[in-house]
Amino acid sequence: MWMTGVGVIYYCLKWATLLLSEKLGLEGFRSGEYGSPPSPIYWIRQLAVYVSCLTVMKLVVVGLFALWPGILKVGEWLLSWLGNGDAAQVVL
Repeated sequence: MWMTGVGVIYYCLKWATLLLSEKLGLEGFRSGEYGSPPSPIYWIRQLAVYVSCLTVMKLVVVGLFALWPGILKVGEWLLSWLGNGDAAQVVL
């Protein structure tokens, strides 16, 4: 399930950066670019995009649970292979 969340965040950030930076020509939305001298506004812009993408990811994952409740059974089945290894379950 975590791959779904990571994938949504990744593609959401890529899409948002493409839209805001390249299509609309706005500055301060590329990750790691803060201007010269560094501008707190750029950091806030990047933070807003990241938090927005996190929110989208959470909504997509909740939507998956709502559309396919059986996904919990799949998760239990996958975790059953690991036995009682709590550390391995956290990684998965």
